[in-house]
Amino acid sequence: GKMFVKASGKIYWFCSRKCERSFFMGRKARKLKWARKSRR
Repeated sequence: GKMFVKASGKIYWFCSRKCERSFFMGRKARKLKWARKSRR
């Protein structure tokens, strides 16, 4: 996995490069069937 930290201090963990790219393109994980489903 990979960790990304925003300037505000919020931490994001990505399971793969595919997940990371989708996040930065603005895609929502809830709408993607292949994304890991995790609720906090």
